[in-house]
Amino acid sequence: MIQRGAVHQISGSATPFVILTRDDWNDRMSSVGGVPILASGSAPEHLRVTLAGLEGAADITRLQAIPIERIDSPIHVLSDDELLAVERALADIIDAPRFAAEPLRSRRPLPGAINYPRAGEVYYLTGAKIGNETKRYLVASRDDWNRVRDTVLIVRTTTQPKFPVADFPIIQSGAAQAACGELTAVPADALDLSSRPATNKTIGMSDLREVIRGICATYVLRDYPI
Repeated sequence: MIQRGAVHQISGSATPFVILTRDDWNDRMSSVGGVPILASGSAPEHLRVTLAGLEGAADITRLQAIPIERIDSPIHVLSDDELLAVERALADIIDAPRFAAEPLRSRRPLPGAINYPRAGEVYYLTGAKIGNETKRYLVASRDDWNRVRDTVLIVRTTTQPKFPVADFPIIQSGAAQAACGELTAVPADALDLSSRPATNKTIGMSDLREVIRGICATYVLRDYPI
């Protein structure tokens, strides 16, 4: 059993990860969301959670969807305070406080050139295919993060029906769903800014709010209950 809040060694990697996805997600899905514990990293200090009894800190800016078969036995369990701090680091990057507020208010566009992946827009991941299909990925991290940091958080979109809808919110008027439990940090330059999908290349604010809610649900961001 893979439990949320447990630290696992990962087969083929020297880096341990703390599992952040919900327990029932971990029981039924082929991958789980994990945050690496790194001795150093590029995350701002307030987004690196130092863990008692372990060398290094949980770096939410390197969050990954990890195949179940790569996860070895647990080696540590976070305290509730440590786990809550990791949750809040993720909430910061996806702008959860704004999307949880009523009414939902849009952000003013950032000044300057748009040479970074933008929240709510859909991109291809350079060189990445599943079978013969080129998957589409939606940016979930906020724009002021995306502009200056070396990783962005993305979720895969799918046209295949998925349940429950709380974990796979419906977007683009029913044309797709977002796989929120597969939230992944990728280098900003891994997203192809020059070759975008011909259709459905962006989502509206209300759709993006549903995606953020889906992330809050699958990663159990307790400050933002669904």
